[in-house]
Amino acid sequence: MKELREKQNPDQQTVSSPEGKSVGSQSSRSESEIVPKVARMTVSGKKQTMGFEVPRVTAEENGHSFHTPQKGPPSEDTSVGSSDALEKSALATHTIQVPEEQSSALTPVKKSGKLRQQIDVKAELEKRQGGKQLLNLVVIGHVDAGKSTLMGHLLYLLGNVNKRTMHKYEQESKKAGKASFAYAWVLDETGEERERGVTMDVGMTKFETTTKIITLMDAPGHKDFIPNMITGAAQADVAVLVVDASRGEFEAGFETGGQTREHGLLVRSLGVTQLAVAVNKMDQESDVAFIPTSGLSGENLITRSQSSELTKWYKGLCLLEQIDSFKPPQRSIDKPFRLCVSDVFKDQGSGFCVTGKIEAGYIQTGDRLLAMPPNETCTAKGITLHDEPVDWAAAGDHVSLTLVGMDIIKINVGCIFCGPKEPIKACTRFRARILIFNIEIPVTKGFPVLLHYQTVSEPAVIKRLISVLNKSTGEVTKKKPNLQTMPAGVPWPTYVKMFVASLLAICAGQKWYTDSYDPSTGEVYCRVPNSGKEEIEAAVQAARAAFPGWSSWSPQERSRVLNKLADLLEQSLEEFAQAESKDQGKTLTLARTMDIPRSVQNFRFFASSILHHTSECTQMDHAGCFHYTVRSPVGVAGLISPWNLPLYLLTWKIAPAIAAGNTVIAKPSELTSVTAWMLCKLLDKAGIPPGVVNIVFGTGPRVGEALVTHPEVPLISFTGGQLTAERITHLSAPHFKKLSLELGGKNPAIIFDDANLEECIPATVRSSFANQGEICLCTSRIFVQKSIYSEFLKRFVEATREWKVGIPSDPSASMGALISNTHLEKVRSYIKKARAEGAQILCGEGVDTLDLPPKNRAGYFMLPTVITNITDESCCMKEEIFGPVTCVVPFDNEEEVIKRANNVKYGLAATVWSSNVGRIHRVAKGLQSGLVWTNCWLIRELNLPFGGMKSSGIGREGAKDSYEFFTEIKTITVKH
Repeated sequence: MKELREKQNPDQQTVSSPEGKSVGSQSSRSESEIVPKVARMTVSGKKQTMGFEVPRVTAEENGHSFHTPQKGPPSEDTSVGSSDALEKSALATHTIQVPEEQSSALTPVKKSGKLRQQIDVKAELEKRQGGKQLLNLVVIGHVDAGKSTLMGHLLYLLGNVNKRTMHKYEQESKKAGKASFAYAWVLDETGEERERGVTMDVGMTKFETTTKIITLMDAPGHKDFIPNMITGAAQADVAVLVVDASRGEFEAGFETGGQTREHGLLVRSLGVTQLAVAVNKMDQESDVAFIPTSGLSGENLITRSQSSELTKWYKGLCLLEQIDSFKPPQRSIDKPFRLCVSDVFKDQGSGFCVTGKIEAGYIQTGDRLLAMPPNETCTAKGITLHDEPVDWAAAGDHVSLTLVGMDIIKINVGCIFCGPKEPIKACTRFRARILIFNIEIPVTKGFPVLLHYQTVSEPAVIKRLISVLNKSTGEVTKKKPNLQTMPAGVPWPTYVKMFVASLLAICAGQKWYTDSYDPSTGEVYCRVPNSGKEEIEAAVQAARAAFPGWSSWSPQERSRVLNKLADLLEQSLEEFAQAESKDQGKTLTLARTMDIPRSVQNFRFFASSILHHTSECTQMDHAGCFHYTVRSPVGVAGLISPWNLPLYLLTWKIAPAIAAGNTVIAKPSELTSVTAWMLCKLLDKAGIPPGVVNIVFGTGPRVGEALVTHPEVPLISFTGGQLTAERITHLSAPHFKKLSLELGGKNPAIIFDDANLEECIPATVRSSFANQGEICLCTSRIFVQKSIYSEFLKRFVEATREWKVGIPSDPSASMGALISNTHLEKVRSYIKKARAEGAQILCGEGVDTLDLPPKNRAGYFMLPTVITNITDESCCMKEEIFGPVTCVVPFDNEEEVIKRANNVKYGLAATVWSSNVGRIHRVAKGLQSGLVWTNCWLIRELNLPFGGMKSSGIGREGAKDSYEFFTEIKTITVKH
């Protein structure tokens, strides 16, 4: 909790129980009976920084349970605090309720066998409050609705913030490029909140009205901070829901993906029974008006309500008056006549009738009209307006025209009537503004659409995309886009679907879905099915049914379809790169140049390698026989891939598994499922039979465990974290499954004084921060020989500051957003721990400022961070951070650095920089790492083994190693 500090009344207070008994008195009530009531009053487990105090249950003392007002977070020590602390503490005004019948109850509290002074709680509360009532108010609403600004301004107008402080906020916010956030800074106090421009924790302060003392809680609106919002709302008596009245934003709050309703339902479910809606950003009152009405009773519809319940809070217009006050638009009377036909019918007399709204111009009885199509003329015999015949009508009128001189059969709904001398210009191509939502594939060149205009529906094709427009201002944000998806906050695809037996299917019941977020904005990007046992069972049955046929295909036949799949993926490289970048947060450049090309290469590589495996044969002349080996596919393979390199590592598993003749059930990460879903659509085109590849989406606890524990899935290939790997090992042990576990690393870079720093420094920056540091092979410990330590450190920090963090689509950005807010906070927590241990942060988090566009400030971005002055036993030097954080430390000699580099539980990769070849070989041999690069980083030969030692995994991957894992060996002896 962050709060504006206010001085509290130090008067001694105690609390009476609901039964009117002293909580500390001798009674038959047990501690378990007291706990639920006290727990309801607890603010949170977070630190309290102002005078509000949290009642807390403590251990029994002298045979009695009691609770004490406790400042700050619960202590690890459950013993009773000193009586001194009790005497000085003050009860939280927002957590005490004294029933009317207890108004005169005296409340003793027992402490070490002594009774404290008795007081009249209600009288003391009234005295302290000056006769005013207490009220706990939480302010809620969608992110960017302006909650903090609204309430900050209120506090300023009430005098809670002085002019000098407000001037300081105005200057500081202006300097930071966030001038409009000045009032928000009254409540958003932390540097991180101010930098990101969003409320992250519950801001708390107090203000007074003429009759009440208000405890104000400013709750976060972003989905990533829902737990903190719940914390605030759970403490509230009443709530104010702030709604953005800006055009487009107000409606969006109530539409799919909007959160206005959710905020209201959440506080209601937490016990808030009174809610006011504050409509913010109404600087132009003419845009929106809000009128309370009742369609059932008719109240406030045509006359202003006289109801005392309404008039005590609403003094505005009735609905009719508001309608009367609307300003009509300018009618286009001076433009050529246009009317779009909404209905056609036969009149009782001669001719026929059409109805519609006159969009422009005017018409008189007897005018000649041109119908387009069929490009024929007719005469307006009569005009009817509001069921009354008239001689003329103009733009804006809804009319019925009686026409003669044309066959009714030639007129359809959607035809346009115009003047013969000013016809509509026919065209086959035109420009249009398109709002994209609720579609399952990206919009690209050649995308088919159905064009609707009023009553017209015509098929059309998008020939090219000219630009992307800002939805609020209409300004061009990007020219000549290759594809466009729906705007942030609208689910895309609407639903990712399972792929089982070559069919895309939804989850059973269609209710098990999880939201996936765009890391660069923090908004919902798509909905991913959270499959379970039913979906895994269907996938297993499909894979088992396909296995006999697929495993009987020759290696040449399987190679052909894998190459075809690679070709199709390569043809769609840009679409996949765009989706991968948006889904994972990595730069579009990286997705284009590494992720998707490597995914293509995975299929091509294993399509080739499957043709070149050999078997062993041994002759035994003395026994008159020979022996040879054969390898056969195992069966149904379970493949679980991570979120950091989604398609890259998914195809690294699928390709060798199906090349060897297995069928597979793949589970990509629920955080990054979109490119796996897109891949499903290429499998059929490539000619892969139904059931050979099945992709089931969801979380580890639901679909992952169902896959691992299924008895008919004999092997599991997993890439991910150690804790998940431990769980997989435990679950699969009863079934004796084959396991390949590629886990994390704490990879060292060792830089000797004879290293070429011109090559070493840029390569080490890249090895530390590529893909936001979210690669298991990234460097997170840099050991530099003392003689060059200062020079290296200076140049390395300078190069790190040049490693630009930006939105993924920015071609100049070297680093995008981290995968999730949870992961971002985890990475930041390591930096906080390092600071607490006395380490020095030379650049990055908390030192430098990150500049992002407004729409990306809620994204999961952080700067690459360099830590020094840290010991080898620090958590930052021992644990895998998996983010853009690296530690730089000095060393003396070769023997020392090998020992220190090996002083972790991981053993995945290492890099060594030296011009001494003999030293390179000695150090590489001494390092406990599955991969050692010297004078380079991340140069891979796919034929050679990939994997780590110690806690970095079990098994190896690569041409031969993957083939051996996905097959079973059999020895055959032939007697001759």
